Formats: sequence, C-alpha cells, structure tokens
Amino acid sequence: MTFLPIVNISDLRHSPTRSRDYYVNPSLINEAAKAAYQRLAAENKNLSRMAKRDTFTTSYTSPDCPALKRHYQRMMANALVSSMDEKAALMEFTTYELAKRLGLTRKQAFDLAHVDLKGTNLQKIVDEATRQRVVFCESNSKFRTIDGTCNNLIKPRWGSSFNCFNRFLHPNYADGLSSPRRAFSGNELPNPRLISTTLHSDSSVLARDFTHLVMQWGQFLDHDITLTPFSSFPGEDLILGNPNRLLDCCALENQHNSQCFAFSIPQKDPFFSQFQQRCMNFRRSARCLHSQTAQREQINQLTSFVDGSQIYGSYLNDSLALRTLKHDLPLCYEFYFSSRSLKGLLRTQTDNQGKELLPVTPDTEKDLCSDKESNKICFRAGDERVNEQPGLTSMHTIWLRQHNALARQLRQLNPSWDDERLYQEARRILVAQLQMITYNEFLLVVLGPLYHRFFRLKPLRFTYTRYNPNNNPTVMNAFATAAYRFGHTLIQNRFNQVNSKGITSKMVLENNFFFPFGLYEGELDSTLKGLMTQNAQAFDTFISKGITNHLYRLRDEKFGLDLIAFNIQRGRDHGLRSYTDYVRFCFGLSMTRFSQLLWFMPSSARDKFQKLYENVQDIDLFSAGINERPLPGSVVGPTFGCIIGFQFALLKKGDRFYFEHKGQAGSFTRAQLREIRKTSLARILCDNSDGFRSVMRLPFRTVSFMGNRVVQCRDLPQLNLEPWRS
Repeated sequence: MTFLPIVNISDLRHSPTRSRDYYVNPSLINEAAKAAYQRLAAENKNLSRMAKRDTFTTSYTSPDCPALKRHYQRMMANALVSSMDEKAALMEFTTYELAKRLGLTRKQAFDLAHVDLKGTNLQKIVDEATRQRVVFCESNSKFRTIDGTCNNLIKPRWGSSFNCFNRFLHPNYADGLSSPRRAFSGNELPNPRLISTTLHSDSSVLARDFTHLVMQWGQFLDHDITLTPFSSFPGEDLILGNPNRLLDCCALENQHNSQCFAFSIPQKDPFFSQFQQRCMNFRRSARCLHSQTAQREQINQLTSFVDGSQIYGSYLNDSLALRTLKHDLPLCYEFYFSSRSLKGLLRTQTDNQGKELLPVTPDTEKDLCSDKESNKICFRAGDERVNEQPGLTSMHTIWLRQHNALARQLRQLNPSWDDERLYQEARRILVAQLQMITYNEFLLVVLGPLYHRFFRLKPLRFTYTRYNPNNNPTVMNAFATAAYRFGHTLIQNRFNQVNSKGITSKMVLENNFFFPFGLYEGELDSTLKGLMTQNAQAFDTFISKGITNHLYRLRDEKFGLDLIAFNIQRGRDHGLRSYTDYVRFCFGLSMTRFSQLLWFMPSSARDKFQKLYENVQDIDLFSAGINERPLPGSVVGPTFGCIIGFQFALLKKGDRFYFEHKGQAGSFTRAQLREIRKTSLARILCDNSDGFRSVMRLPFRTVSFMGNRVVQCRDLPQLNLEPWRS
C-alpha cells in the first residue's frame, strides 16, 4: 500500500469515534508499532550488553568514575518508572515510524499526538495509561494520601507521585518530539562544561543579608517536591545493582541512543584535563507515559505538594517501612516502657548521647555510602538523597524528631488514639508547620517583599484562605529543572561548624559528600549553628568548585562531577525553551539582541553569553537566570522570581490540604490554626536540637539584618496542642 506525503497534518480526516483526533488506517499504525518495538528491543539489548561490561573499552569514554555511580544509584528508575519509560518509548518510536510512513518530516511528527489509536496494537497501552489515572477517593478523609492522589477530587492524579511534570511553555525539542533542544540555527548548542567553566567559575562573594540556611532549606524543600529519575531498560536494576558496573553513554555506539546525552569535556579543561577526562556520562530523564503518541515529558517521582515527602515518603511501601507501627499496649504495661514505646512514631536509632537519629539505610552493601568495615552506616528517610551532605542530613534529623515529639504529645492528650491516628495527626500538623515556614519565612527571603506580596504567598494573620480546584499544583518542568536550582549558586565550599563554646571550624564540602557520620558523634548542633551564622554565597554567576569539579566524590577520590554542566544539559534534555522565551512569558518582553540582556544582568555576563552563543534566543534558562541582578530585598532575579512565585502560588491555591484553607475535610479549626501560625523555624530548631538555648529570631537572615537578633528559646512562641484534645 502506498501513502502519499502529507503537506499538513490537517489533511488527515478526523476519527469517526473521536472528532478531535485524526484517523490513520490501523494496519499502518500496527506496522509502525512493530518497527518501533523492534527498534526498542535492539536498543535495550545493546544497553544491557554495554551495562554488563566490567570495564570501559572505548577510547573516547571517561575512565571509571565512582561519583557518577553514586549519582546514578540515587536517581535510577524503579520498576514502576522503568515500565512507564519503556511503554512511553514505544509510543515515541511509533510516532517516528508512523511519520516516516506518512511522509512527514521529523518536525511534523509531533502533530501525530492526535491520531486515534483505537483498534490498534497500541490500544492496550492507551487503556493502561488511562486506567492509571483512575483513582477512587475518600472525599471525607482529613488526611492526605502518601502518594498525593485524591488531593483534587475531580482530577485525583493532579500533583501525585509518578506523574508527568507540567509546563509553562510547550517544550522546544529539536525534532519537535523528543530530541534535545538545539540552537536557533539548527547547530549544536555550546558545550555545557565550557559554559560552566567560562560563566560559572569559583569566586567567593558573600551574601549580605541571608545565611547559608537559605540554601539548606531550599535543598530540603526541593527533596519534598521533585525527583526526576533516569531513563532505564528492562532488568537494569539487577545489572546495575552491582556497584562496579555503569552504563557508558560516552561509548561511541551509545552516543545516539535515545537514553543517552553524554557531552565532551574540552581538551584544555582547567580541571578535568589533568585526569584525562574527555567525556561526562549523562543519562536522559525517564519518559512519562501518555495515553497518546505525544511529545516527550518527564516523570516527577515525588508528590508535587509541600507535604513532607522527604520525611514520610511518596509511596505507601516506603512510608510503612519508616514507621514503628506499634500496637496498643494494655495500660497496666505502659508504666514499664519508656516514652519511645509510644505509638504513631517514625523509626529511629540513637547517637552516643541517646538522642534520636534517623534509622539506618536498608542496604549497606549497595548504597555506595556506608562503610561497613569502619562501622559507618548511612541513614534512611523518606527521600533517598538524605545522605548527600551533613547539612541536609541534619535538617532531616530535626524534622524526624519533630514528628515524634508531636506524636508523643498527642498521645498524652488522647490516650485512646491508635497508632494510625497518632501518626496521621502528627503528620498533618508537621506538614502545616513546613508550609508555614516555607511561605512565611523562606519565600519572603527568596522572592523579596514585592513578589511575595504579588503572588499572595504570605500566610494570613487571622482568617482562612480558599482552595481553588481549578489550579493544577503539578510541578512545572522549568521550575524543577532550572529556576529552583538557584540554590546551587548559594553553596559555600567550606561549611562553618560552631561548637557549644562558640568556636568555629570548617567542613570542606568536597570531603563530605555521603559522609554524615558526625551525627553519631553529636555534631548536629554545630552543623545547624554553622548554617545559621554563616553568610551564604551571593546569588550570582559564580559557583563553588565543590559542585563543579568534585560533586559526589569521596575523600579518597580525585574528582567528581559538574552539577552546573548537568543542570544545563538536563534543561536541554527536557526541551526547556530558551531564557528569552521565559522573559517573554513573564514580562511580555521580546529579546532579539544580546544588548537587551542588559535589562536584567550586568555587561560582563552579556559579553560572555555573546561569545558562547550564536543567538541570544539560544541561551539556556539556568545559566541566564543565575546571572540576573536580584530584585530588591530578594535572593533571585526577576525571571526566576516569576517562575518560583508562580509555582508556589499553584502549590498553595491548588492544594486542598494547604493549612489555611477553609471548608475542606482537612481544614483546621480556628483554635488549631492560631497555634500553627505560631510556628517558626527558630522554635523548631530550639525544640529539636541537642541543646540550643538561644537562636537567631530569623535564622534565614544574617545578624546584621534589620530587627534580627539572638533570642532565648524560652521566649519564642510555642505550639500548644490543647486544641487537638478530643
């Protein structure tokens, strides 16, 4: 059968079953699907063969890199993501094959998203994708689901885990469907490592009025709302479960694989050249499964909501594994047990002073973190990135203790409550406190008073807010992949640690990735006090070498990864549009000349961008965003401020369980809401540290910031749980 080329997709007649879809002969779709399946099988076979190699064999690839193995181990797709990715790949390849048979160009292929698949061999995948979105909800439950489903009762998958990222703007893929973004001219974009070393070298410029704790809260919060797993192939978790193996995307035979997007390291690189590194291995993000042949989207493995996912997990099995799940004890026995036997708690272990710590990691053999020979065991939390660096692990520890403190107090007030009720009520209060700190303190610093007010993010003093079920809270791709990575420019190479006598020491970041073991020795307070008293690096183009040369390396290793080059490459992988498109989206301004960059950034940045890029409309969103001049009283510049403000407005208005909303099953009473509004990060740190007696009233602000001062912990407002007595 011969098919003539189609000049325009509208030349196809509409489906007889669904008027908005186009009709293509099912036999032609089946033929395309068969070819796509053969391509996918061949690709997976090649990936499996490459992954089973114990050593690298190609001349171009970089030598074995332990830091990369840790990076992959944390971000590897689980079985559910792997299955979604494989089916989405089949749909993607079918689209290409179908376009070929219809005589469409690759850039026209994305129009085939609206081809009716009814009666074809792909119908099963369509039905499965549709079934995954069918959720049965308990509309009267006042507690969130762990996976975020049923937050919106009309669209129950909005904001849930294992969902597609949303978009402010349609993606810009080179072929319109899935290939990473290229330059306006069609040429390759500048090398991401070259951009990193040219634009984002290390130069220490301290922030004037905010502390290193802003960076730390930002990372902790990020691990609540976003996690983008890598693409995978069947059986990869078993093959790469061996820490000595690593899929080599730098190998010549894999460089055009749909899962790979490796990039070269310039021959004269100022750091990696001394180690003969010529390529940085890079895996593309996992595809999200649609119900049609559509443009590639990526998966957010976590719930989008500010709901404590990094503490409790984003799926049921993980959440249950983090709990003690205590049963009721007869009252006559409770006298003989310590308070740690109470119900509703999260699992813990203790440090050398008997203080609560996070539980140990479930697999010390394969976590690429623990050192069993030295009895140094890493930790477990709701998010698998908990051990990345000691500041993050410390914040996790504070909130683990806060949950257990709430559960114990609620048990005293309500002896009849069972384990599930205590756990859920403590979780409900804790999430409200996370939201109060994020919206009342953190976002005010990050966005400044103007954007904080414009997006209506400030919690109210007395009344309620209203939920809007029409607001989709799902995390936006540009937010997760670019704008919210603003915190990377705030990171210090050396973290201050301040002991109980006020003596300051330095913790070198590049020597402390996946090294949280000081918490066993009582270093929680010194780490937190260091974060509160040390100025962050300024929000600017300069990035600490700890994350551009040494990311995820251990103490006995010579080099690591470049997080900034990864950020740039990840944006292209996701089809993020250029910086100028987001300027137009936010402000209606059209940038067509490099000189117009001066509207938002200094001339030194403009000059470097002009040397690196062919066209101003090619510039990557992340790099340009951290070169913008900060807004008055803000950490970030106008474009990142726009994206971040927009996202957190959606996470507030579109979250049925947001703590201030009125008239919902999970709404707090006025008395309860009054207590939650007393929450401050300062008080949380006081209550859950090992021994804080005083603290900065505004921990995100430096001591020189107007009105900020050291206060006694006892003088800070404290949450009273009496309104929760039933």
